[in-house]
Amino acid sequence: MNRSGADLGWRGAELRSGAMTRIVLDAEGMHRHKGEALADEVRRAGEWPVGVVRRGLLRRERLELASDDGGAGVLDEAARPRVGATLERLARSLLDVTLEVAGGGREVVLDQDEIAAHVAAEGLVPGTTYLLRWRAPDRRPEPDVQGDEAVDAAWERIERWLAEHHPRGTGVLAPGASEEALRSVETTIGRPLPAPLRRSLARHDGQAEGVGSITEGHELLSAADIADEWTMLREISDDLGPMEDWWRPSWVGFTADGSGNGLCLDAETGEVLFRNHEDSASVEARRFEGWLTRWAEELEAGEQVVGANGGIDLPWYAD
Repeated sequence: MNRSGADLGWRGAELRSGAMTRIVLDAEGMHRHKGEALADEVRRAGEWPVGVVRRGLLRRERLELASDDGGAGVLDEAARPRVGATLERLARSLLDVTLEVAGGGREVVLDQDEIAAHVAAEGLVPGTTYLLRWRAPDRRPEPDVQGDEAVDAAWERIERWLAEHHPRGTGVLAPGASEEALRSVETTIGRPLPAPLRRSLARHDGQAEGVGSITEGHELLSAADIADEWTMLREISDDLGPMEDWWRPSWVGFTADGSGNGLCLDAETGEVLFRNHEDSASVEARRFEGWLTRWAEELEAGEQVVGANGGIDLPWYAD
């Protein structure tokens, strides 16, 4: 979804010296399964003990990696290739990582394809801050389609792909929403649902119970979920005052990532937006039909995949 590490809520990493060298990956709203997947990655890479720490009411989780090296920094020559490869994989997962070794007096910026080779050759030098960069490749262009036929055609392709590739087949999708359920949403939001979203909900009222992410690491919301989320955001907006860059009444959310972020359809402009709970929204597609068709195309091209946890995501997040 062309999101930066900051958009995902990652706070980066910090490497401190003490009795041992410690790398801390701090994330707000990080899914527990994501933290545990990263922990498993590190365990497979070497002998670092690692754990996922849950703290606070805002679902902030911390992944801690420790190497018992007496605080000298991760400099052992034999360990360098393993450490570099691990950091490269973490950079791929986190998009942007900062490692500060005993104060960080100088700065080294490394792109993803430079990380492993640099660490293997030089280690991690005390007094250095390392900025490890990775950027997701650009998404494919949005197809120029619109109307009911485009919605139906996209869903036929998605259903066919799920039947062939997902362990639960088309059982990940819920049956269509009733007319009563659709009218109930419209009563809640005080306006008609945008036609393509209404058509989509009538075919599939979100996803089935017990299913994780279904597209781009997001869950597909039902009509009732859409109404509940709109009501919650309206209450927050009423309490805090107008925040038009953060949420507007015309924004009808139809996905959620479990961290307060999601896709919404602007009922006034017809644009699909990615709404970041910490920042402003950004345009993801000009039309809902284009977004839905791109989802179908990405599934067919292997640009969205079923991850180890059964959720469907972009490869650089699902890996």
